[in-house]
Amino acid sequence: MAKIPIYFSDFTDRVAGGSALSSTGVFADRIDMLRSRADILSGKDKELVLMYLDRGVTFQQIATIMGVHRSKIARRINKLFKILLDDEYVICVRNRHLLSRDEQKVARDHFIEGLSRPKIVKKRDFTRYHVKKCLRRIHWIIHREQKNGESSASKGDLNYAGV
Repeated sequence: MAKIPIYFSDFTDRVAGGSALSSTGVFADRIDMLRSRADILSGKDKELVLMYLDRGVTFQQIATIMGVHRSKIARRINKLFKILLDDEYVICVRNRHLLSRDEQKVARDHFIEGLSRPKIVKKRDFTRYHVKKCLRRIHWIIHREQKNGESSASKGDLNYAGV
């Protein structure tokens, strides 16, 4: 089957003056949240989400553009939506002043890219212990905020938890 050349720009003019998905209805708040959090993503993932949400491009149209099966696109977009709706990475971003640069990198690799500890070790050239320590501290910060509902924890309090 021959691939039909379709370009991303073909879809930008398709929806005149607004979003393809309506911002009114039951899921309006989630759609708005997905749009606002899409900046967390990078590259193809961000473009996939924006094409689907803002331009109203179907899974089949995206699959045709990328030359893959529709179900692969559907699974990827659903996975991205789950990542964006999950609050764990958002809590990390909100508390980034409490995290070291290494911890921020590990959090992104773990929550956004879905990398396992061994893959983070390999990608970042960190020791296994360092990645484990970073993840332990990240999860502690997340748990603390979810439990207390506060994001303005003092730095002194975070030195606890054996981290």
